[in-house]
Amino acid sequence: MRASPNPEQLEVIQSISGPLLVVAGPGSGKTFCLVERVANILVSTKVLPERILVSTFTEKAAKELVTRITTRLGGLERLGNPLDLTVGTLHSIFLKLLEEFRAYTRIQKKLHCAGPIRSAVFFVPTSQRVQRHRRH
Repeated sequence: MRASPNPEQLEVIQSISGPLLVVAGPGSGKTFCLVERVANILVSTKVLPERILVSTFTEKAAKELVTRITTRLGGLERLGNPLDLTVGTLHSIFLKLLEEFRAYTRIQKKLHCAGPIRSAVFFVPTSQRVQRHRRH
């Protein structure tokens, strides 16, 4: 049994024209709203799943979204395959785009997301960059 949305959540769910940014605290129902909004868009319009992009900040949240969307849309095969949705973190989505369209860039080698150790090697605090480039 699905929860009933509150008025603010209902506004998000019923907003089906264009992108939407949802900012709310933990436990406020953001994931519920996203899942219901995707379902509403697919049911109420002719938009195909592959034309929808859902972005989150963490891989854990992205996996949870895929699970919930797949469960929510189960039995609605006429709407297309929910796995055709683009769901992920901003980094993973952009990485996929760069890989897919590499031929149109100057990128030669295989790309990968930098982990915490690799990121630390290239990280330079902003204050050091400012000091180094400041004229006296």
